[in-house]
Amino acid sequence: MDKVSACIIIYNEEKNIEECLKRIQFCVDEIILVHDGNCQDKSLQIAKKYTNKIFIQERKGFCEAHYAFAFSQAKHNWILKLDADELLSKKLQKNLKKIISSGQASRYLFLWTEYNKDKSKIHKNTNYYKPFLFYKPDMISVGILHFPIISKGISIKLNYHVYHLSRPLKVSLKKIKKWSKLHAKQLITENYSSFQGNKNNYNLRPRHYLFIKYPLMLGPIRALTIIIRITFNQRLCLKNMHKSFKTILGEFIYNILLAKEIHKQKRNQ
Repeated sequence: MDKVSACIIIYNEEKNIEECLKRIQFCVDEIILVHDGNCQDKSLQIAKKYTNKIFIQERKGFCEAHYAFAFSQAKHNWILKLDADELLSKKLQKNLKKIISSGQASRYLFLWTEYNKDKSKIHKNTNYYKPFLFYKPDMISVGILHFPIISKGISIKLNYHVYHLSRPLKVSLKKIKKWSKLHAKQLITENYSSFQGNKNNYNLRPRHYLFIKYPLMLGPIRALTIIIRITFNQRLCLKNMHKSFKTILGEFIYNILLAKEIHKQKRNQ
């Protein structure tokens, strides 16, 4: 009943994957690893030391496209969803099964705390949460870039840390440019081929109809709205100036590029 399957989607992560797997090997009951396309480094060789449930899927360029497949391979009803650059804190490792057995919720959010691997520095985080632990029968995953997994049941925030390895701003901006093109295409075509759960419980269209129809007009407004919500909800400016700057800049650039890509792709249809 309290067994948990860890699901990890990666793409050429030989620098990060071993530490991620080390931290979960004794607190989960199985590890499912899906590689997004053919592997070009030693990621899979490293992963084989920790699991035999390794799958290579068609290259999509973003992890959400593989969620439904990864979750379908899980034997257990509890899912721990991680990226290769996310590390469970020791306290979370120790208490993971206790959290599940408490029966308080169907989805648990933990503090997503930035960690500078080169300087061995953990940045302070007091109010930035991300969902990581799910009860599979209640999960709903759309399979669209940057769309979070939601739950029909209760969600609870807990003050356990998952450390996210920080990347240089140049690398982040390169990914933002690539992802905005993929995201625009999915929203325009309503490509939900990787949907997991009951589609009747998640109606995407009303939330994005106007943005898709008038992207250049509503793009800046959408970007500013998201930034204001993030800033106030997470109190980033008060708590963590480093995280605040990176998050606000990334969100603004991403949503402006997304609006431009939607306009461009609609014009070319």
